[in-house]
Amino acid sequence: MKSTQQPLNIGADIAKDEIVVACAEQSFTPRKIANSRSALLAWLNKLPQGSRIAMESTGSHHERLAELGPQAGLDGVRAQRQGRAPLC
Repeated sequence: MKSTQQPLNIGADIAKDEIVVACAEQSFTPRKIANSRSALLAWLNKLPQGSRIAMESTGSHHERLAELGPQAGLDGVRAQRQGRAPLC
């Protein structure tokens, strides 16, 4: 069950095996999450509704998080392609 806290703004640094996430509101310290479906779902389901995640697309390593975020009820999951303008 998601909390009723204010939405968070999160940045994610994507790698093949792990994702490092940090929160603009400093609601949690930066942490590493395994880049696996189960680990990401467990973390995403703890975030407040409406939270936003920004990430850089890195090959295909970002795709799991980009897919699972909206499935977990997050309003904004945005990937920026390397060397290009942000996706909107």
